[in-house]
Amino acid sequence: MKRVGVFNNLPANMKVAPLKRGTTILYRLVNYVIDNTDPAKPNRRVWPKAIKIPTLDQIIDPDTNEVIRIGVVNTVDCDGNPSIDTYWVRGMENDGYFILSGDSIKDQYFHWYFSLCNHNRSNPRRDTSVDPLFELVDAPGDAKKELKKFDVELEAMLFVRDMSTEELKNFAASLGWNEKEDADILRNMAKDLAKKDAVAFNKLITNKDVELKAFIKRAKDAGAIVYDQRQNKVMLNGETIATFARVEGMNWITQMADWIKTAKNGDRVLDAIKKSVATPKENGVEAMEESQPKNKR
Repeated sequence: MKRVGVFNNLPANMKVAPLKRGTTILYRLVNYVIDNTDPAKPNRRVWPKAIKIPTLDQIIDPDTNEVIRIGVVNTVDCDGNPSIDTYWVRGMENDGYFILSGDSIKDQYFHWYFSLCNHNRSNPRRDTSVDPLFELVDAPGDAKKELKKFDVELEAMLFVRDMSTEELKNFAASLGWNEKEDADILRNMAKDLAKKDAVAFNKLITNKDVELKAFIKRAKDAGAIVYDQRQNKVMLNGETIATFARVEGMNWITQMADWIKTAKNGDRVLDAIKKSVATPKENGVEAMEESQPKNKR
């Protein structure tokens, strides 16, 4: 970091090694509020929408106890007033995380400053009377892998945030969830799924079969088709139309969607289900997994 006026006049024992090209460093905000208003999402962390991290500070030389002024300073005017770069973190969008890259000159400056400033809770030399704002999460690592992972996770979270109520309900139904749940609960469920595996979530959400799977779930809920959980088969008008082998990680809705797409009579069966859905049921039909007698042990 360059010395500008009275700023950044550091002794050799306080120099910070620059980030290597192709590497990144990951930080996270430390101030958040716990929200328990949603029973489906207990202990949810609520981050500030945006927070400005101060880029001027004073630190102590551990050898001489001399006060040193540091900052991300561009210039100093004739009166000694610095022109500085600012740094904002969008807490809610990125779940409190922010990342610096060794391939960015600006990020190199911020890395140098963040490593020394008192707002970094991970800094062992920090002045503990200053409130911390962030901490180190991951030391420098592979930039391309870290940035790609971060981008995928961010893309998934932003997609969940921007989903309409109709899209949420379609997605919920396609996974076999109760689409009649409150939209906020469904959104939190989708967010949890995205956090667990962002890559798999993005594949699910962009799958062309979402509407087909949602229709199958709704047809079952309407009593147009019956799913026999014990035998893992689907029935229409009292007749078996498809029986599936049990596959780990795949539910019957996905298997039924695949069957409709690949079976020779899949289109004809789908049309028959649509007609059955459109025909009011006088007495309704209970799902067989609910009506089947329980096995006695």
